[in-house]
Amino acid sequence: MLPSLDAQSRLCFRDFWSDAVQALSHPVIAVELSDGAKRWLDTSSPASLVKHGITDRAFSPSDFEDILEQAQGFDEAFFMQIGKRLWRRRFPALHLSLPNAFVHSFDREHLALALYIRDSIEKDYPVSCHLYADQTPPPWSEFRLFIRDRKLVGASQYRAQEAFPEVAELSEKIGAALMRFGSLLIAGLHLDDAVADVQVEDQGGEAVGTILIDLYPFDSRTDPCLFNWRDGGDFDGSFRFRKDVHNPYRGETHRVLHRSDLGLFREAEYLP
Repeated sequence: MLPSLDAQSRLCFRDFWSDAVQALSHPVIAVELSDGAKRWLDTSSPASLVKHGITDRAFSPSDFEDILEQAQGFDEAFFMQIGKRLWRRRFPALHLSLPNAFVHSFDREHLALALYIRDSIEKDYPVSCHLYADQTPPPWSEFRLFIRDRKLVGASQYRAQEAFPEVAELSEKIGAALMRFGSLLIAGLHLDDAVADVQVEDQGGEAVGTILIDLYPFDSRTDPCLFNWRDGGDFDGSFRFRKDVHNPYRGETHRVLHRSDLGLFREAEYLP
C-alpha cells in the first residue's frame, strides 16, 4: 500500500506554484494529464500492480496526445516534468520512448511520483506535464536558497564538495543577487518554509540574473548542501561556497569553506 503524500511535498510541485512564483522560473508549457493518462500512470506503478493484481501495462497513445502535440514545437532536446520526475527527450523519437520512459520511472527512487499521481486521483485535483527547453546550467551556476518563516536564512552552492573559480570571482555579485531574488520569491511564495534551487547567470558589469529551477520541502529530506539539519539546522543567514586557496610559501592549496553574511559579506573562512 502506498503511503500518503504530505501537504508540504505536494505544495512544492509546480502545479501548485502561484503565478508570481511561476514568473520567476523559465517558461514552461503545462499540459494537464487526462484521466486516462493518470489512470495508466497509477496502474503502472509497482505498488498499484501488486495491489490490483495488474500485469498488463496497456498504453493508449490517445491518453497522451496533448503532450505529443506540444512536444512537436521543440526543435532541440527538451524536458518533460511531472511532479519532481524529469525526462529529457527529443522529438520525433518521443512517441516511441514515452511509454517506456513513464514505466521505468516508477522504481523505488521515484516513489514520490507514484504518490503524487495516486494522491491526485484520490483527492481529484489536476496534474500537468510541464514541457520546457533544455535548460541544463553550468555546474558552477546552481545554488540553493533556504527559507524559513518567510525569511531567507541561508544560501549555498549546490555542488557542495566542489570549488568553482567563477563563484569565487563573482561571489559578492552572486550573494547580492541571491538576496534580491530571495525577497522576490518570498513575496510571491505560497509556503512559509521552502528550499529553492536557482540558477545565476553573469550578465556583465554588476548584473547577475537569477532564475528559479524548483522548490523542495524545508526539512531533512532535502539536501542541506553546505549547511546541516542537526539540531534544527545551522541556517545562520550566510552565503556559503567552497574555494581553493593557495599558500605560496608552503606551495599548498587548500579547499576551504567560505561564509559571508547575506547582504553584509564579512569574510569568515575556515577549513572544513
